[in-house]
Amino acid sequence: MAAPLAGALRRAAISGGSRGVVGWRGAAPIAPHFPRPRRAAIVIGSGREDTRGAERIALPRGDLLAALRGSGIDNCFIELDNIEIPILDGSSENFVELIERAGTAQQTAPRRFLKIKERIEFAEDDRKMSVEPSDEYEIECVIDFKHPFINTQNFHFTFSNGSFGREIASARTFGFTREIEMLRKANLARGGSLENAIVLTENGMLNETPLRFQDEFVRHKILDIIGDFALLGMPILGKIRAEKSGHAIHASLMSKLLKKVSAWEIVETN
Repeated sequence: MAAPLAGALRRAAISGGSRGVVGWRGAAPIAPHFPRPRRAAIVIGSGREDTRGAERIALPRGDLLAALRGSGIDNCFIELDNIEIPILDGSSENFVELIERAGTAQQTAPRRFLKIKERIEFAEDDRKMSVEPSDEYEIECVIDFKHPFINTQNFHFTFSNGSFGREIASARTFGFTREIEMLRKANLARGGSLENAIVLTENGMLNETPLRFQDEFVRHKILDIIGDFALLGMPILGKIRAEKSGHAIHASLMSKLLKKVSAWEIVETN
């Protein structure tokens, strides 16, 4: 599977100017480009949520979007010959390796960032998330699961040269055995296996291979945040704080942020 993906990445046209990430399946676009932050509500998920009339967008896997953001890629086309991007090993590591193998092109257009000017917060019960001003792209994440391998984990990540590849990219997605049957009944996670996810039992895990980090679970949650926030169309200059968040919380915070135009501005750097 790696070779065709590498070929697709080599064929990906790096656009002039600032086109953003554009997905194509055959001759049809599957994801719009984001030259400016979208003002409409952002919807992420399985389709079961109440979207309140928000525009639904068909999007690439968050693992790939996170890999592109973590690799410093601003503009690219993603070519698909099937209905979805493969999950590979459930992390961004393979995508990062393929991007490195394909190579990148330096462009003359300046890089654009979404600079956070005001603190914005979204909360739902004990799940909350906020974004606030910072001169860097930072994420502070806390998760809490009643499982001996997880319990409470926290991690503070700052984007710097190569930090995504070292600290976040290889963290795999995870789930619980009690969820598998429910997901399959909903026709979801059909390709899920021990090769592309950490599967947790009540007191342990089914995988024979060890965890890649002792806190791999919170690191993958940060990977999810990076992939979801890539939908803003450009990296942010700000600090994200997340506590027990998930895709729906990420989407709600981004929508709230974009609706308050005084809370952000677009800045350019060479």
